[in-house]
Amino acid sequence: MKTFFLVFSLLVSVKFFHAQSISVTNTSDLGSCNGSAIFLDSAFYDTWTWIYLEDNYIIANGYTGIFDLCMGDYTLIATSNGVNSSF
Repeated sequence: MKTFFLVFSLLVSVKFFHAQSISVTNTSDLGSCNGSAIFLDSAFYDTWTWIYLEDNYIIANGYTGIFDLCMGDYTLIATSNGVNSSF
C-alpha cells in the first residue's frame, strides 16, 4: 500500500506541478520577422491558441509552435480538460 501511494503521489506531482516552458528565438533585428516560439510541455494540454497581443488577433490555433514572428508581444492559451492556462 505504501508503494502504491508513493507512485500515485509522484505521478500527481508530475502532472499538476510540472513547470511549463516555451522555447523562444528572438528576431535578428528590428525589421526582421524571423522569431519563433515553441511550447515544450504540450503533452499535458489538449489545445493551443497563440495570440498577438497588440491587436488581440489569433495567429495560430492547434499548433505547439509558431514561426516567422515579428517583434511584439504574444501569448499562448493552452487548454487541458476545459481549463485555460495563459503563458
